[in-house]
Amino acid sequence: EDRIELLRQRMVLEKSLQESYAGLESLNVALAQLTQSRLDVLGKQAELWLEYALEKIKNGALVVLTVFVIIGAVISLLVRRQVRHIFLLQRDKELILDAAGDGIVGVDKRGRVTFVNPAAAQMLGSETHELLHRDVAQAIPVILANGENVMEQDHPVYQTLRLKKGFSARSDLESFRRRDGTMFSVEYVATPLFGAAGQHEGAVLIFKDLTEQQQAEQRLEEKKQLLDHMSNHDSLTGLPNRRLFKDRLYHAIERSRRKFNDMSVLFIDLDRFKKINDSLGHEVGDKLLVAVANRLQSHLRRSDTLARLGGDEFVLILEESSRSHLAAVMARNLLNELSKVFDVDSHRLFVTASIGISRYPHDAQDVTGLMSSADAAMYHAKSRGRNNFQYYAPEMNGRAQEFLEMETQLRDALEQEQFEIYYQPQYDMRDNTLVGAEALLRWNHPRLGLVPPGDFITLAEETGLIVPIGKWVLAQACRQNQDWINDGLTPVRIAVNISIAQFRSDLSQTVEEVLDQSGMAPQLLELEITESMLMEDDENTILLLNSLKEKGLHISIDDFGTGYSSLSYLRRLPVDKLKIDRSFITDVVHNESDAAIAGSIIALGQNMDLRVLAEGVENEAQRDFLVQHQCYIAQGFFYARPMNAEDFAELLGKHHSETMEKS
Repeated sequence: EDRIELLRQRMVLEKSLQESYAGLESLNVALAQLTQSRLDVLGKQAELWLEYALEKIKNGALVVLTVFVIIGAVISLLVRRQVRHIFLLQRDKELILDAAGDGIVGVDKRGRVTFVNPAAAQMLGSETHELLHRDVAQAIPVILANGENVMEQDHPVYQTLRLKKGFSARSDLESFRRRDGTMFSVEYVATPLFGAAGQHEGAVLIFKDLTEQQQAEQRLEEKKQLLDHMSNHDSLTGLPNRRLFKDRLYHAIERSRRKFNDMSVLFIDLDRFKKINDSLGHEVGDKLLVAVANRLQSHLRRSDTLARLGGDEFVLILEESSRSHLAAVMARNLLNELSKVFDVDSHRLFVTASIGISRYPHDAQDVTGLMSSADAAMYHAKSRGRNNFQYYAPEMNGRAQEFLEMETQLRDALEQEQFEIYYQPQYDMRDNTLVGAEALLRWNHPRLGLVPPGDFITLAEETGLIVPIGKWVLAQACRQNQDWINDGLTPVRIAVNISIAQFRSDLSQTVEEVLDQSGMAPQLLELEITESMLMEDDENTILLLNSLKEKGLHISIDDFGTGYSSLSYLRRLPVDKLKIDRSFITDVVHNESDAAIAGSIIALGQNMDLRVLAEGVENEAQRDFLVQHQCYIAQGFFYARPMNAEDFAELLGKHHSETMEKS
C-alpha cells in the first residue's frame, strides 16, 4: 500500500513537471509575441510622433528632436526590462529542472536531445554535453526485461510521435544502459510536447533509478522471510516449531486420506534432561539439544518432518508408513542413535529417550487426536522404565490423565501436610550399634495410600517441586531429631538426600536457616549428594561444600560407583563418607565383578581416610563380606526396614537403655 501511494504521488509530480515544462515553453512563445506586439505598437507610435515632429519642426525642431530622444530611451528601457524578465523566467526554469531528483531529458521533434538535467546525466554515466544533440535512442538505450535492446521505433520517445495529445508512454519493467555498458532498472514516462497551435514540438522523458528501491524491497522481502522462518521454526535447533508442525501434520493427514495411506506420529521426550540442565547449566543443555536434533534429523527420510515442541520434546511425522512395523523400526533406530555418547564442550554425555507412537487412521484422524495419543504413549513408555517406545492403546489416555492429576496432587501435598519422613537405621556391624539414620520421604496419598518416593520424586524434579519439598524434608528431619534429643534419647546423625536442584540453589543459606529454627547441632546433620552432581570440576561446588563443612556438617557421596567422578577431583572435595550403591551389594557374594568393585571402593575410602557405608545389606553373607573387607557401617533390611518417627523413637529408646546398661 505504501508503494502504491508513492507511485500515485510520483505520477502526480511527473504530471506537474510535464505541465510546468509545457507551460514554460508556451510562456516563452507568449512573451515573444507580447514583446513583438509592443514593439510594433511603439514603432507605429514613433512613426506618428516622427511625422508630427516633422510637421512641427519648423516651429521647434530642437524640441521635437529632444522628445524623440526621450521616447527612444523609454522604448529601450522597456525592451531591456522585458528581455531581463524573460531571462529570469528561463533561469528559474533551468534551476527547477536542474534541482529535480529524477532524470529529465528534453527532445525535439526530430528525436535530438535538447536538454539534460544533472540527475539524468549522472544516472546515465555521461557528461551533459556528451548527450546533447544526439539521437535519443543512441544517447539513452532502452533494454527490455529479457536483456534485449528495444527497436528504435519502440523507444518511448519515438512512441510519443504516434500518441495523441495528452497521452504518455510509461513503463517500470525496463532498464537503461549507461555509457560504461552497465544497466539499471528505471521507471519512466515519456510525454509529447505540443505548441500553441497544436503542432508537435518534441517530447520530455522523465525517469527514476529504481536500484535503491529494488534493494530496499529485496531487504524487506528478506526480513519478511526471516520473520516467517522465526515464527514457524524453533530458534535454537532451526526445526519446525509447534505451529508449523501442526500445519504439516494437517496436510499429511489430508494426503493420507486421499491416497488411503497410513501414517505415524512419534512423540520423543528425552529422559532426565532436567538433571543435565541443573548440573551443567542451560548453555550445555542447549548445545546438547542442538546435537540431538542434528542426530535425529540425519537419520530421517526427506518425506519425514521432525519438529521441536519445546524443552526436550521432539515430534516426528512418518508419511506413507503403510507397513505397521516401519514406525517401530524408526523408533528403535532413533533410540540406538541417541544412546551413543554426545561430546558437548568438554563433557561426554549419555542420553536416552522415551517414544510414543500413534497411527492414522487407527488411533485418531485429526491433528489433536494424533498428537495427544502419541503423547499418552510416550508417558506410558516412561512408566515402563524409559529408553523404550510404546504404541498407543486406548487405555493409555487414562494413565496420562492420572499422571497429570498426580502432578496437581503433588503440588497440593505440601500445603495439606501429606508428606511423612521414614527413618532407616544405620548400624556399626562390629557390635550392632545404632550410629545414625537416613531420612526417607513418603507420601501419604488420601486415595492411593503410602506412595514410595520412586513413584513421585522424578515428577517432583521435572516440575521443580523438589526444591520446596527438599527444604521441608531437611527442616522436618532436623526438628524431629532435636525433639528426640530433648526427650533424652541418644543423639544420632541424620542423613538427608539433597537433589541437584537444591544443590544448585542457595543451599548454604537454607541449611543455616533450618539449623537455627530447629536448634540441632550441625554435627548431627549429614547431607547426601549423588556422584553425578560432582561430574564437573566446578570451583563453585568446592566452595559450597567447604562452606557447609565450616558450619560443622558432614558430607557423604550417595550411590558411589555409579557415576564418573574423577579420583583427582574427589581428593579436593571435603567429603566424610562414601556410600556404596546397593546394586554392587546385591550380588557381592556371587558376582566377582561386584565384589571387586565393592572391595575397591572400600579400599579407596580407607586410603583417603573416609568412612564407607554399604546400602542394601539384606543377609548375613553380605554382612560377612563387608566386615571381612573392613567396611563396618551398613543399612538394609538385614538390620531394619525404614520406619516412621514413632517406631524409630522407640528403637532409639531401646538403644539408649542398652547403652546405659553397658555403661
